[in-house]
Amino acid sequence: MAIINFIKAHKILFVFFSFIFLAAFVVYFALPNQPKQNTVNNITPNRTIGLNGLLPNKSSRDDVLKQLGQPLFETRNGDTTTDQYKSTSPTRNHEVVYNKEQVVYIKQIVSTKDSLSVNDMTNLYGQPDNVLYGRESDIGYNLYVYLAKGVAYLGNQTSGTLLEVWYFPTTNNLQTFMNQWATGYSLTMPSSGF
Repeated sequence: MAIINFIKAHKILFVFFSFIFLAAFVVYFALPNQPKQNTVNNITPNRTIGLNGLLPNKSSRDDVLKQLGQPLFETRNGDTTTDQYKSTSPTRNHEVVYNKEQVVYIKQIVSTKDSLSVNDMTNLYGQPDNVLYGRESDIGYNLYVYLAKGVAYLGNQTSGTLLEVWYFPTTNNLQTFMNQWATGYSLTMPSSGF
């Protein structure tokens, strides 16, 4: 009975604190938590789909300009344009390749400032279909390819370090992928000094 009398005597305070508690509850539980992401020049590494949601055969040059802004460099060769965008690396840039204004290839540069690892890639995509070897293989970095998913990464499975993530049109033909995007890679481990 004492509690009821107390509430009646302090109705306004009771309503005020009840409202505050309810508002805090809604804010805490109803709103999704937004993790902080590493951004450079409006570029956000996205662990699930492409670079800022940009994907080959799905994104246009206009989409890229809206997401990433103006490129640092642009190279044209007929209908093919290659744009470079600032990455978190001080020495290497992201690349976006277009054919007639349609994105056909993206190379995302990964640095130590990014929170992306080989483990993240295998958690997202499973085990790679193929492993290709190139000049970086001498120091443990190979190209791990998921043909049907349109993703490859240049990484070191021992250290878990990623250098690059490639996004390309899905294919079921390794030779086509190698001829178009991985010309410096082979199916066999190079001898020293490759």
